[in-house]
Amino acid sequence: MGTITAATAIIHFVGLCVFTTQTRPAWTDLTAKSVPSSAYAREAPTRPIQQTAVPYLVAVLPVVDTSSGIDSHKALIAFRQSQVVLANGWKPSLLRSDVPYDHDHLLFVELTKDQVSFVATGVNGPSLAGFPLTLPSLKKLYTKPGLTPNMNADYTQAASYVQAAAVFDLPVGSLNACMAGQNNTRFDTLLKLNTDCFLLIVSGTKTLVLKALDNDDTVLVENLPWGYAAGDPKYAPSPTPHYHVYCDMVGVDGNTCTSTGFPKATDHGLASSTNSTAPITQCKYNAMNAPLERGRVTVGARGSKGPPPGTAAASFECSNTQWP
Repeated sequence: MGTITAATAIIHFVGLCVFTTQTRPAWTDLTAKSVPSSAYAREAPTRPIQQTAVPYLVAVLPVVDTSSGIDSHKALIAFRQSQVVLANGWKPSLLRSDVPYDHDHLLFVELTKDQVSFVATGVNGPSLAGFPLTLPSLKKLYTKPGLTPNMNADYTQAASYVQAAAVFDLPVGSLNACMAGQNNTRFDTLLKLNTDCFLLIVSGTKTLVLKALDNDDTVLVENLPWGYAAGDPKYAPSPTPHYHVYCDMVGVDGNTCTSTGFPKATDHGLASSTNSTAPITQCKYNAMNAPLERGRVTVGARGSKGPPPGTAAASFECSNTQWP
């Protein structure tokens, strides 16, 4: 038997997503395996053993109410066609049928009321519960004097996340915010997990086994307008700011809700050669994490800097956020 090479799986969260600590069931990781990938694919879909409930960091992707004037969003996981080792329960579809990614199509699975866990076989820790993030806080949303934003129970475990398109359990790993989008005004989040070259993604009876791409994003977790995510050249954002979804999540009236209290990139300062201690760095651009707006991939060599088409158009209102 050959030994599987260790890798770092990078999960890149883009779009409407709230990171918060809640009490969730705990799951054990699968033990590391030194087996051929074909054998791993047969064994990997085994659900980890449930343990006692513990505080967990979760990522909640809200359902978007289009009646408020915001264009329809779709929650999805995107990955390259060549990464797929096994798919059970999910049927991957082409995100863009006419755009090759290094001669490799980008696929996706849609998330609909999914409770998702990542299973990585390397050593990952400590717990991310209560992990200090540098994302915009929903408590900063402007409201009327005397009123305090409060998370709607429909986006919590207490109500089974009834208004969430998907919830991701994030017990361990390395988590950091990064800046992207137009003029570096959008907050994204990167989760890094040590694994044995494969990443298992589980939701109920559905499983995906993917090859990890060292130095590139392994998967994109997106909650974006479908026209934007799919690269429709005719897509134009709705006149209603997308952060109003966050206003609804914490009970702030749309007429008084603004993002003026949210931190911007300039509040932190992007890390650079002259400011290496800044808490937020620029997202690393590569062909995997470029949501396309139109045409073919135009980014340079893998890992090259500079906003690709699509990401440049998505700005602050599509940031990841945190609660509280």
